[in-house]
Amino acid sequence: MKAFEDLERVMPPRIHLVSIQPELNDDNQLAIRMVVAGDSSDRAIELVRRMEDSQHFRETRIETYGAASQQAGGDTVQFAINALYVPIHDAPASGQPSHAEPPHPQPARPRPVHTQRGAK
Repeated sequence: MKAFEDLERVMPPRIHLVSIQPELNDDNQLAIRMVVAGDSSDRAIELVRRMEDSQHFRETRIETYGAASQQAGGDTVQFAINALYVPIHDAPASGQPSHAEPPHPQPARPRPVHTQRGAK
């Protein structure tokens, strides 16, 4: 799924997914609820910033945070993060019709020529 690839691209080092729940909301948008864990809260905040800066995620917010339930792997904090995934559609492949209207150029209009009367 493309959403997971895009999430992987913004994931900072030393933070990982504990769980993820993608689902379509009432507006047919992909809502992602995830729990991440890492060695500092700065990592989760960096993840949220990267998601906000990405073209693929919006309305990213931290819902809950606290100490990690298990110390395995050095995780000390755990965050629940919600976001909406926004797929970016690639340009159509050659040979496929585009549904977008091409821009129409404006015709050139002749400019009036101003002459000075009475000039010597």
